[in-house]
Amino acid sequence: LGDDLLGDDLLGDSSLVTVLFDPDSTAPGFTAYRDELLALRPDYYRLFVDWSKLQPAAATPADLAAGQDGCLRGIAPCAAYDGVRAQLRALAAAQRARGGLELVLVVYGVPEWAARPAAACERTSPVTEPRSRPITTAGLDGYEALLRGLVAETRSAGVALRFLAPFNEPNHPFFISPQREPAADGSCASTTRSLSPAVYITLFQRAAQTLAGTGIGFLGGELAGYVAPDRYGTAVEEFIAALPDDVACAPVVWGQHAYVRGNGSQSDPVGAMKRALDARACTRGKPIWVTETGVHRRTVASSDPGAQQLSLAEECGAMA
Repeated sequence: LGDDLLGDDLLGDSSLVTVLFDPDSTAPGFTAYRDELLALRPDYYRLFVDWSKLQPAAATPADLAAGQDGCLRGIAPCAAYDGVRAQLRALAAAQRARGGLELVLVVYGVPEWAARPAAACERTSPVTEPRSRPITTAGLDGYEALLRGLVAETRSAGVALRFLAPFNEPNHPFFISPQREPAADGSCASTTRSLSPAVYITLFQRAAQTLAGTGIGFLGGELAGYVAPDRYGTAVEEFIAALPDDVACAPVVWGQHAYVRGNGSQSDPVGAMKRALDARACTRGKPIWVTETGVHRRTVASSDPGAQQLSLAEECGAMA
């Protein structure tokens, strides 16, 4: 269960954890879903931490209590809350009351002060922002401080933190860009060397040093569903093959994202991840979690709600 439950494959602010796990909440637009959600009895809760929004300046620590509007990318219903701190406290209460809901933290977004300058082979549509660029050496120190602050905050809230994913979708250009080095003629192609594994290795190794001795496990990958190399993305098998043993072997479990495309077709990124993990002795047989999945609402010629529902059902069938 993730805090992008009502969203698509992009991420946004959500107040789900602060209102749906709180039996006393009366936030309009949310409470009707509480019973259905809790009936799922989720074992884990996946919480995103957008570092770029929490620490806009290097001199000021990440504000884990920064207020959020509680809207899904600006769309109602909304229920404002006090950032990561409020989410963790609500989750702690739910853990005490119901059990389960062990926390999985997923970090993403590099603040501008911690990001490298623009480089060749970035996407231009949408425009690449500093938050997507590789982290600098100074930024790594800030990343370590963020992780230490998050661990301290979870302990203060009394939350059981089970896993940490060092970075979300590192093979996707929204999260790390550029993905590839330019060709000799300056062009961008799917055949050139992928740059994103090296960035992920740096983040993972710093996270491993920071969390050593804490008992917190690693969720590896959290990869976007590229099954083939792309000039702006790195294929799942390509990405994992580029990782050294100290990074590839460390995760307890691996995360893969798998969505049905807008045309209803479905690739097999989970199969790609399994092949990549089975190719290495230390990762062979490691559990794979599909931590993000969903369907895209297609445009259906008919305005009949029944036809719309049938289209959605067909996509869900393709996903299954």
